[in-house]
Amino acid sequence: MKVLVIGGSRSHDESGFDPWLQLQVRSLRRLGLTVDSFVIHRAERGKYARAIPRLRALLARAPYDVVHAHYGYAGIVAAAQSRCPSVVTFHGDDLLGTPDAYGRPTAWSRLWVQIHRRLAHHVAAVIAVSQEMAQVLDRVDVHVIPCGVDTELFVPRDRAAARAHLGWEPARRFVFFAANPAFPRKCFAVARAAVDLLNRNRADPVELVCTHSQPRAVVPYEQVPWYMAAADALVVTAYWEGGPVVVKEAMACNLPIVSVDVGDVRQVIADTAHCHIVEREPAAVAAALARVLDPPRRTQGRARAELVSLPRIAERLLAVYRAVVSPEAAVAVPQAAAKLAEAGRTTPSRS
Repeated sequence: MKVLVIGGSRSHDESGFDPWLQLQVRSLRRLGLTVDSFVIHRAERGKYARAIPRLRALLARAPYDVVHAHYGYAGIVAAAQSRCPSVVTFHGDDLLGTPDAYGRPTAWSRLWVQIHRRLAHHVAAVIAVSQEMAQVLDRVDVHVIPCGVDTELFVPRDRAAARAHLGWEPARRFVFFAANPAFPRKCFAVARAAVDLLNRNRADPVELVCTHSQPRAVVPYEQVPWYMAAADALVVTAYWEGGPVVVKEAMACNLPIVSVDVGDVRQVIADTAHCHIVEREPAAVAAALARVLDPPRRTQGRARAELVSLPRIAERLLAVYRAVVSPEAAVAVPQAAAKLAEAGRTTPSRS
């Protein structure tokens, strides 16, 4: 099967895709699919309007079985051609809106949510990364498939070794905020206030570490597992999320999690010990952090992360592709893929 993946990129090739998308493309190739990338450069003016004729021209000379677009804007580009079936994955803001600094969806993003809801009726298949997002759509056959976790990269590691690798103090407590504090949607102020509140009564201050810390460079993706091994907890305070991959990655590393109830987090952590769902209030976040920081501890979350590993998610995507390419043969999904899909029904993500 030949698949064309459409996604936004920071460069003119797939090396500029977000890490989760690069990993998804590789996992599909490992299944034996021919997967090419159609890049929409994020810095280009009029990028989506320019992409439509470019995509049509490509499909006229190089046929594909399926076009798979990621995010609603790219989905509009995919739906503007009729040579092969289109699949669109919605990831977050495209269906939930983009919040302002106060957590309210902007008027512009509300407009695009409505456009994307209409788009969902003009493509062969729709994927949402969480059940919450699927419920926004008035289409009954939405597939709920999260982004997969690289369980070979994100593994439990020795905390002392990780701290030595990063140059962190061996005895200090560290809380990891795996997002850009400058993004209003991530609501960093609550995480910052929670740690400040926690430190009022501590002789050994807790340090809040971010993946984006200016003027320092962004933490490279391959270093994130070391941060998760070295940290004592992951904190998530976002106003909303689709299906945050970072939570699943933390589960794969057995890192305790303190998170607000966004996206599929509640379903992902389920009853995992030393993981907590809290209100988006500094006092609530601080109290939960205190429970997991003293003494430092680890979880048994990896077993749940294995359910959304890259190979399992790739099999579920392949089942969607087969269904849109040959709907009458959709029941002929290989036994292995069927078993994986069945296993996925015990997780927050079902297809």
